Amino acid sequence: MVENEDIFAQAEGNEEVQTKLKEPVAPVKTAIPGKTISDEEAIAMVDSANGDDELELIDENFSPKLSTESSKEKTERKGQRIKADKRILTIKSVRITTPKTYKLENGEKVLIEPSVTKSGAQHYTSKLEVKYEEDNIIEYYPNIKVWVNDGVLSEDVSFYKKGYSKVSCIAKMVMEKLSKGAFTLEKKTINERATIMPTEETKAKFDAYCELVNDQEIMDWMVGKKVKIELSEGNYNGPWFRNDIAEFVD
Repeated sequence: MVENEDIFAQAEGNEEVQTKLKEPVAPVKTAIPGKTISDEEAIAMVDSANGDDELELIDENFSPKLSTESSKEKTERKGQRIKADKRILTIKSVRITTPKTYKLENGEKVLIEPSVTKSGAQHYTSKLEVKYEEDNIIEYYPNIKVWVNDGVLSEDVSFYKKGYSKVSCIAKMVMEKLSKGAFTLEKKTINERATIMPTEETKAKFDAYCELVNDQEIMDWMVGKKVKIELSEGNYNGPWFRNDIAEFVD
């Protein structure tokens, strides 16, 4: 065991450490034999031994708790993101995520300013969270706008069925099934973005059906359905992937 004198010797010559070492020190029991420590570590060990209030990070009501969940149970509850290209998966649940409105900067909670449209409307972005039965796979599909009215998030959200986003594509595929083929979808590339849109010949029927179906109906219909996955990958601030829904297979 390394005694306190060993810590003192390593800190010799450092004025800040020497000042700390003049204070009464309780026995240090955490030193590791043969380990060389830095000046900063020496200060930290002295502070810890003396109960330095400036380094007190634990709330007086803090009570450590052990997890009652196994790793398998955590995965089942939280889901896992793994690549599932070309697999047939079964949708277990669907929900809209809460938009991220705050971030941490230097340990402080900072408001994220909302995005602003060309018309001046403010909004944050949510995603469609889909959990699958197989392997507890979970995936998030963009984008759902959450509007800000008078500084307050509106709880009334909707799928923009005529857009190009992944959520818009999913909504269109569901609507095609619900309408029993009243219109036909085709793959297109718009503004360098791969998407699906109604054909020119059936666009009027698609527009008409948009007026008849509601968004909750679309989301409820998805649960229990089987889909074919098509993997999307790229590199934007690091590698990314997403298990996109290519089609509903039943």
